[in-house]
Amino acid sequence: MKKEKMSEATTLPHEFGSQPQDVESFVAAIDAVQEYNDQFSLGKMMARALIGNVKQAKKAEELVQEGASFEEAQEVVEFVGEEKPSLRDEQGMLRELVGITNETTFVEAGLALSPLRENYTVHSTEGSFSVGRLRIGISEGNRFSSFLMNVSPQNVSDEMRHSAKKVVTDVIAEAEHSIVEYTDTGRVAEILAYAQGIGQGLDHIGIGDSDEATSLKNLAAYAAQGVAREYVVAKHLQLFEEPGQQGFGPAQWQRDASEEFLNAQWHEVLNAIHDAADNPNGGQLASALIASARKSLDFALNDWQDVRHDAGYGEGYGSGFDAIFETVGLELDMLGSPADEK
Repeated sequence: MKKEKMSEATTLPHEFGSQPQDVESFVAAIDAVQEYNDQFSLGKMMARALIGNVKQAKKAEELVQEGASFEEAQEVVEFVGEEKPSLRDEQGMLRELVGITNETTFVEAGLALSPLRENYTVHSTEGSFSVGRLRIGISEGNRFSSFLMNVSPQNVSDEMRHSAKKVVTDVIAEAEHSIVEYTDTGRVAEILAYAQGIGQGLDHIGIGDSDEATSLKNLAAYAAQGVAREYVVAKHLQLFEEPGQQGFGPAQWQRDASEEFLNAQWHEVLNAIHDAADNPNGGQLASALIASARKSLDFALNDWQDVRHDAGYGEGYGSGFDAIFETVGLELDMLGSPADEK
């Protein structure tokens, strides 16, 4: 029996990422996650809860003015409010919708939605509910790196690069959270195992030198040295930033701090150095952190001389700061010399 010739209309399987529509679906999926996060941001959720509270209070007041008792008015308002989904239900339904409508794209690209990281609780007439960001995680690192490598140069757009950066930012955030909290070690291992391949994919689409690509490379490098947790803790304390480039880090804490806050923050720095020094693989990192902490302390001491004479801070501001700085300096002396003096 002769085999029939394949019809010209027959669609052959293709590597995900090699077609323009693959890139378009990837961008759309990442945009959907961003739209969800924008819609359920803390500010918007608080505003909606406040508006809901005001509307219910106003309606109840109108019913009381029409002759209803306060209890009757409250019952009517609550009953009418039950006809529409609560903010909590709406949040859950839309989160599921994002996953369902973009499931194929996520699977093909080796991605998955990570559990909602609940950072805040909003209270409203509909009850209390958590607010957090929906993040994108990597389920199969080889699929994601292959997707990036499969994209033809002519199909790479600024939107695609932005979406890829968003994925890497979320992936790093999830990995760092898991590393610090000792959770989801399988997901972290997946990310680190394919970090190099993902980095090559980012380079392929023209963002190999981006901050996101560098952060992923650094995380993988420190993990390979066996000091991933120590690195992440130090990074969040801004110990890899020059004093003048920190947002609100060791070099600037004295500008807006109570004595308790300043003392606690600097002790976190000292604890981070101790943890690195206690790790058999952390000697080099510990030396680098000591050097960084010294730079920040020197910067803070000089800055403190200006702050303490600034009338805008009020009399008595920072009365215990000198003692804190002195103690931190002595602790750093005990921990050892900075790397550049060895």
